[in-house]
Amino acid sequence: MIEYIYLRDNSIFTTQASVIHTDEDSKGLYIIVDKILFYPQGGGQPADQGLFKIGSDVYKVKDVRRSDNQIKHYVSALPEIDITGAIIELEVDPKRRSLNTRYHTAGHLIADVAQVADRGLIATKGHQFPGEAYIEFTGKPDNDIKFLDNIKNGLKKAIADNYQVSIYYEESDKSDGFASYNKYNFSDQQFRLCKIGNFVSVPCGGTHLSQLSEIGEIVIKRCKSKQKITKISYELS
Repeated sequence: MIEYIYLRDNSIFTTQASVIHTDEDSKGLYIIVDKILFYPQGGGQPADQGLFKIGSDVYKVKDVRRSDNQIKHYVSALPEIDITGAIIELEVDPKRRSLNTRYHTAGHLIADVAQVADRGLIATKGHQFPGEAYIEFTGKPDNDIKFLDNIKNGLKKAIADNYQVSIYYEESDKSDGFASYNKYNFSDQQFRLCKIGNFVSVPCGGTHLSQLSEIGEIVIKRCKSKQKITKISYELS
């Protein structure tokens, strides 16, 4: 049984795990372990990076991806001996995890605030990479200037009021619109939801802050609409 630690508690940065398999593919050398501490890139959020410590040797984890229902940790090198079954130390880079978590939570908040500011918008895509972060919506605001002001004011208020961020699970019969999010679940009968304050819940498999005061300041860099697609670009300070 694979244990998804980052889904249960994304404040854990170190653990031990057993090696299931090592191999190489087009992306490089990788290790598969029985505890998933590292966040695999997906859902608009970058992968965690960090270290694997195998005995006295240290290997850099450069990337983490989901492939063929497995989580592959791409490493700088592999030991010359077979390490299948070995117990190794996993260490996530806490600064990178923290920054990505802040950006990811900020993306959710922007989507929530924007959809309240203009009920005609529907968030469809999030890209929360630091330095190039944006949220994309279908729809176009009726009044761009008023919409942008409402976004900025809504973000400031939510952060100042320190809205809480909740992660929880609900039963799913697979007939609802969230069926495609089952990859984020502990079982096929549940899906994982994120809820900020009193905003609507949305399915998500990313890492999140527990409260908005941890975000810092969200700076809206651009808000552009074209062919009924609206894109809000942002950064954190």
